[in-house]
Amino acid sequence: MNRKTINESKADLIALWNQEFEKSYPLTDRLIDEKIIESKDVVPEGSYSLYDQENLVGTIVLKFYNGSDKKSQGSAYVSLIYVNPKYRKTGYGSVLLNDAIRICTENGRTILYIGGDNNCLFSGVFLENNEFTHRFLKKQRFNIAYKNYNLICKVSPQIEIDEYEYSLLKTPEEREELFHLIRKYFPVRWFQDVEYCQPEEFLVAKEAGKIIGFVRINDPKCPKLANSTNLYPLYRCLGGIGPVGIVPEKKGLDFGNNLVKQASKILFDRGCSEIIVDWTNSIDFFKNSGFSDICNQYILYELKLKEKTPEGKVPIYKVIEKELRQDIMEGKYKHGDMIPSESELSAKYKVSRMTVLQAINNLLIDGYIYRHKGRGTFVVYSKKEMELEDRPYFSLASEMKNLKTVVKTTVLTFEIREADEFISMCLQLKLGDLVYYVERLRQVENTPVVFERMYLPLSMYGELNEEIFNGSFYAFAREQLHWTVMNCTQTIESQAVSGRAAELLHLQEGEPSLYVSSTTYLANGRAVVHTRSYFHGNHVHFTHQFSR
Repeated sequence: MNRKTINESKADLIALWNQEFEKSYPLTDRLIDEKIIESKDVVPEGSYSLYDQENLVGTIVLKFYNGSDKKSQGSAYVSLIYVNPKYRKTGYGSVLLNDAIRICTENGRTILYIGGDNNCLFSGVFLENNEFTHRFLKKQRFNIAYKNYNLICKVSPQIEIDEYEYSLLKTPEEREELFHLIRKYFPVRWFQDVEYCQPEEFLVAKEAGKIIGFVRINDPKCPKLANSTNLYPLYRCLGGIGPVGIVPEKKGLDFGNNLVKQASKILFDRGCSEIIVDWTNSIDFFKNSGFSDICNQYILYELKLKEKTPEGKVPIYKVIEKELRQDIMEGKYKHGDMIPSESELSAKYKVSRMTVLQAINNLLIDGYIYRHKGRGTFVVYSKKEMELEDRPYFSLASEMKNLKTVVKTTVLTFEIREADEFISMCLQLKLGDLVYYVERLRQVENTPVVFERMYLPLSMYGELNEEIFNGSFYAFAREQLHWTVMNCTQTIESQAVSGRAAELLHLQEGEPSLYVSSTTYLANGRAVVHTRSYFHGNHVHFTHQFSR
């Protein structure tokens, strides 16, 4: 892997992005130049593209807030994160995001947002055809800060007659009066958004000669694109309004709606075909101002960051994790043993339960322990277990030695379920995360030989269909998902068969079967499938190939 700057990779990024999103959220040279390359907030160390030889793998753009707004001090923004579809579900999104988190932490940033930066491309993560990104961010433990909307106006509105004077800015004195009003009544960020705008980009309303409200107006002919016109490639000539500011004593009056209508009329008179107001929750207000429809929806995600650990000092949760891991591997806590409770560990190390929980969760993800609700936390790891470097495979008995023998696979169940405690532990998920659940029966010459239950993390796959499981899952993963390196851990034991498994394998209740529980991983350690299989003991045997 090698890195390139955003400027060096711009053409590749735009081409790949637009293959997916050109019809809804297109990128252009102008957008990348104005919103990223020319931005003073971009963090060069955290803004780059990863390449696999000549192939763009993924891109991330990190910005720091550097303004004077105290509420935004310590904020950082991932302005853009994108992974080439050919490289998705292989951990590169996590690599990019974790690198940004590292940079933020090392620089004392306390909160990280996805989108919503100054002079942003997006006011959050757009919803349209983008479900995989939302699943990814939730899996990365980002929380929803809020949802916001773009509304669109397609027809020049009817202007109401009132007692106020409406006009574009004309003199330097008016411009200074407006900026004084913005600094006094409105968010600091608004001033930063409009500080360098041209006079013709402001419509103001006056009462008795004093400014009481304003609207920023914008179209693609303006020197700089406002956030409200970021989607200009989708329209013949897109106009944009926002922010809209009204002094406190005039809020709640029809005057505000008329101010917006006046701004829209100016843009339509300039030749705009549609007008968008962006980044708002004031839906009723803007609908009353002529913006009839919601055209875009965004979710702003946030992640609160931990303070940087002083150099040379190991975080206490890592100390707890390391000591517990060592106790398990050395046999102090054996397979099936319950480890000390969170309260006991909190007292021992004199830390909060949240600190202990962080250590416990890391061991849980690594597969050393599992939780049993209401009972405690138990050890899974066993010193006697041997990890196979190569993926094990099974071969059927003598009936299967003829290579022309056909294995018939029947999918019995294909649905989405919530992961229980054990499945969430096996697949490195949170309790209740969604998984694909598949039941299938495999037969040789009409003889049932294998009954399988498969669990696959929904967030790792996106949309799957039942047909995939009529054949080899591993062939699908290799050929369609481009997963070339896997390893597998499994346990094999004799187990009395019962219920559905007995019925499907044509065995009597209580008869022995070969029970195999396996979890398959990518090279980056991510679990991709957990399988529980019941084999008819009279028809199969196993052969393992491994290197030590």
